[in-house]
Amino acid sequence: SHPLARAEYVKLFGALTGRSAQADSVFAAVRDRYLSLVQPAVRCKVLINIPYADQWYIPGGDNYMTRLVRDAGGELLGAVPGRQESSVIGMETAYAYGQEADYWLHPGWCRSKAELRAVHPIFGDFPVLQQEVWNNTLQTTPGGGNRFWETGPVRADRVLYDLTRIFSGSAADSLHYYVRLK
Repeated sequence: SHPLARAEYVKLFGALTGRSAQADSVFAAVRDRYLSLVQPAVRCKVLINIPYADQWYIPGGDNYMTRLVRDAGGELLGAVPGRQESSVIGMETAYAYGQEADYWLHPGWCRSKAELRAVHPIFGDFPVLQQEVWNNTLQTTPGGGNRFWETGPVRADRVLYDLTRIFSGSAADSLHYYVRLK
């Protein structure tokens, strides 16, 4: 459930391809950079996702995504401590989180705030919609893939870098995976 545990799979692939030393080196660099970026205190509250098939999923408190948000200085609203699996919340709960959140991450397929408002009319009442909404869709492939899901697990340091920049208010054009919705 730790992002670095996922990144460590590069060592398995190194062993399978006869490149263990190279894979160990890559993992060590990712690990060291990740650990240097970890923020010691919570600075913001984060809403994540949007409803999918009328179900709004919130990762558990021990989920790797929750850990990334926490290590970047955020608190993932609704993350149930002690669980890795996601929980489903209702629109009333999502509305409460939308009032409390400083940031909104991973709003599904939406590439603009207008698209996000079109998903559900209640989203227009979320104060966070007027401020900080970020999606992990900066890099997509010609076939419709998303580099966040394809390379992010191995490059947890890049994901954490992006999140720390976003949560510190210093995000710029140097992000790897995230784009701010306008």
